[in-house]
Amino acid sequence: MAKRVVDASLYGKKTTFSKITNLISLLSVVGIVLYIVITWKNIPDMIPGHYNIVGEIDKYSSKNSIWILIVVQILLFTMMSVLERFPNIWNTGVKITEENRERVYTNLRNMQTYLKMMIMIYFSYMTLQSIAGERLNSISVFTFLILIFGGMSIFLVKIFKNR
Repeated sequence: MAKRVVDASLYGKKTTFSKITNLISLLSVVGIVLYIVITWKNIPDMIPGHYNIVGEIDKYSSKNSIWILIVVQILLFTMMSVLERFPNIWNTGVKITEENRERVYTNLRNMQTYLKMMIMIYFSYMTLQSIAGERLNSISVFTFLILIFGGMSIFLVKIFKNR
């Protein structure tokens, strides 16, 4: 069977950065699911079910509700993994040409894998805090937002420079 050759300029190159961030994302999802399965008997019957913007617990729920967070995390991981394969459908604000397509799409792929990694890590952190019955550290909420928007800014600057 002949090996299929994919034109990287159509989808962006898989860089070492995107491979590492994807691996960290996957490990974060698999790790938290394994942790829940292994420690299920020790998880309290009632756990924090919702946090306000400063990380304070404002609702308690059954420990079964932890699976909702896991399902959302897995859905986000799956959707983001699919979307990263089609940078050509994203609205970049940059005119895509034959000359810049590979550079722009590679930067878009890297941005997408970075955002996915940050979201998966934060979802795992929220799950661990819920299992422990702890509030979210208010600094973690703002740190997460800074890392998300800071990372996006860095990648968008790279995209505009590489156009």
